[in-house]
Amino acid sequence: MPRLSFQQGVTNRYLSAPDYRRKITRQLDKGESLHALRCDLLYAHEGHDPGAAPGSQTEQGWYRTLATNAVIAWTTEYYGLGVAQMPARGAAHR
Repeated sequence: MPRLSFQQGVTNRYLSAPDYRRKITRQLDKGESLHALRCDLLYAHEGHDPGAAPGSQTEQGWYRTLATNAVIAWTTEYYGLGVAQMPARGAAHR
């Protein structure tokens, strides 16, 4: 059985730490959610990418990123307004 080097042992202990594993899982969940949103925005155009030429694919990617960021900003602001109204209605939030 091969021996692990000191660095491999430290890395294995670091990656197996529960706190670090939770952090990795959260990041993966965020990435998957962001990817799903980007796909939904593309499919809103019924899957047709008007810029199918290789030169315009990068441009289309930037537009899709801009649209995704706009949706995220709007949703964050909308949720913030809802949370701000909760105490006025007597609802508790954490």
